[in-house]
Amino acid sequence: MILGRIFPSIDQILELHGPLKEGENTLLNFLDNQLDDDWKIYFKANINGNHPDLVIFNPNNGLMFYNILEEDKDTLYNHYNPQIYLDQVHYYKKKILSYILPDMGETIDESSETKPYGMVKTGIFTPHIKGRIARSLFKFPEFPKIIGKEELYAENLYKIIPGFHKKNQYMKKEWAEEIEFWLNPTIHQREPIRYLELDKNQKKHSEPKEGPHRIQGPAGSGKTIILAHRAAKLARKNYKVLIITFTVSLPLFIKDMVDNSPYRFNWKNIVFNHFHGFCLDVLNELLQPKPGYDQDSEKYTDNLVESVHQAIDSLLPDDLERLKYDAILIDEGQDFKREWYELLLKFLNKRNEIVVFSDELQNIFNRKIDWMKGRWIKLDTVFRVPKEIGLIVNSFSEEFNLNSSVPIENYAQSNLYNFERIPKPHFIWENISMKDWLTRIFSAYQKIKVEQSHTWFGDDSNIVILLPSAKHGLEAVKYFKNMNISANHVFDEENNNGHPRLKKAFWTNDPRLTISTIHKFKGCEASNVIILIPSSWHKDESLDHIVYTAMTRTQENLFVFNLNKRYDNFGDRIGNKW
Repeated sequence: MILGRIFPSIDQILELHGPLKEGENTLLNFLDNQLDDDWKIYFKANINGNHPDLVIFNPNNGLMFYNILEEDKDTLYNHYNPQIYLDQVHYYKKKILSYILPDMGETIDESSETKPYGMVKTGIFTPHIKGRIARSLFKFPEFPKIIGKEELYAENLYKIIPGFHKKNQYMKKEWAEEIEFWLNPTIHQREPIRYLELDKNQKKHSEPKEGPHRIQGPAGSGKTIILAHRAAKLARKNYKVLIITFTVSLPLFIKDMVDNSPYRFNWKNIVFNHFHGFCLDVLNELLQPKPGYDQDSEKYTDNLVESVHQAIDSLLPDDLERLKYDAILIDEGQDFKREWYELLLKFLNKRNEIVVFSDELQNIFNRKIDWMKGRWIKLDTVFRVPKEIGLIVNSFSEEFNLNSSVPIENYAQSNLYNFERIPKPHFIWENISMKDWLTRIFSAYQKIKVEQSHTWFGDDSNIVILLPSAKHGLEAVKYFKNMNISANHVFDEENNNGHPRLKKAFWTNDPRLTISTIHKFKGCEASNVIILIPSSWHKDESLDHIVYTAMTRTQENLFVFNLNKRYDNFGDRIGNKW
């Protein structure tokens, strides 16, 4: 046995989970005795709300998830659908590649070789069913690996963990560090960072308090910072916290904000997720089938919510209690439905702290928000959006009847970047023709690079291009790629054979230019934002709200390229020179 290889330690495992089952004990001991020193073994790790039976990890090779099935052949065949175990372990892999490390997932998607694919592997161990028979029950899949107890011997290790003896040339140090963080969350210790300091009002609302609460404020008023500090303070008190959003990329953005808070807490106390991902996680952990994909996203979500209701309603009280949180913090509350909120309440324990943060002006789906409980707490000071740009955004709101104006005196943009530099914002609006949109966006990108070349604010990581659709996004990614400029994006040309993919998140540490739809970037922010307004809009969402939401993403510079006649007159009144 190698000391310090198994997490948690055997003594801690026995204390947390009780005596090991036969299969768990067998596989754990075999791997511990056979693997080289640089492999680590994680038992029932809590990976942001997911709990695989066993994870084997080597920073130079990758990781492998193992499901351990204690059932015998008759039980498995007569009472379970074997496919559900394959789906469960494969889901863990997809979570890593779509959500935890989308940059790694992108590398795998773009490679024609099998080597990068092997960075994340899956397996099923059947201690009470011979491997050959188990593979026949599972229809002989090549991936994941299915191994019986009689196949656990040293010479067979290359089958149990394919490629275990090789260094994977695609594995990056930063990926390994991120994986290890999620597998074994550490104690957060951080010195206060100036741009995350709260004003008196924000500090008041960042204090944990039992019961339902709702906080409303315009874009840039500090809602998400308050949420981040509140979560960290809850975790410091050893409370279990769920942070949940509508947009897939926002939870990891919030995680960075929590990381910049000045509190000591254990990361394992906080789970970051978006609503659809949370529902899928619950179904996966409970070994319940996930609803089939439906092109109608509303119908698919309704089916997903109903599936979770059915799954948890059949649980024993103690089993349900293990899924509950001491506090649930909802960002982008204006995008949630009453039914979603009522489902989340079932995951709240008797402490009953649930806080909804919302901005009616970013209600692009025209949701009703009368379901929100608690007295409204209103924020009216804007910190992110520069005053010069905020005044124009207010004017846009007034002209198109969004009723969102923030009083001029309530703009209080702090120094977001460092202690010496004062932001010098620019707002450029151009009404353009369809044939020019790609070249104009590229020119704006170049303008930012030139004008900000003396600072790091012009780096690609500080530039975001927001587009109205995935179609526009794919065109832009291809255009910039032809210019030898790589982009961090979430667009996917594949339909995955009719099955729903896990929504891909942005990797927040990505140094590349970001290209996104406005929807996907909602809730996030950047120093430099370039927006394309489409010539027509046939979706249910309000285009006025979408344009408003996009314009409020900037911390300093904003380019708007407009193809829509509706906004021509407004744009004509704004300067188009830097």
